[in-house]
Amino acid sequence: MSIQRILVVDDDSLSREFLAEAVSSLGYQAISSTNAQEALQRVASEHIDLVLTDLRMPGMDGAAMLSAMRTGCTRGLSKAANSISGLLSNASTGSSVFPA
Repeated sequence: MSIQRILVVDDDSLSREFLAEAVSSLGYQAISSTNAQEALQRVASEHIDLVLTDLRMPGMDGAAMLSAMRTGCTRGLSKAANSISGLLSNASTGSSVFPA
């Protein structure tokens, strides 16, 4: 899978803008969303390769959003959401292995 379009989801505008700029500076196309609901709508209607999300947001948090993506509530991203969830699990356990 070639990553080109990265969705940055954060309710904090400064963090969201910083991450989007960092993503762009690395040569990827950054798409921004201010909350989980908006991000789910984008994933359902646009091609998104990867999601970078804040986990603590008002309303639906980042973990619930990734879970919704993982269970197929939106089309696209289910494989990426599984990889991201795996990364989060590995990070919380201290593992450095990237999930397959």
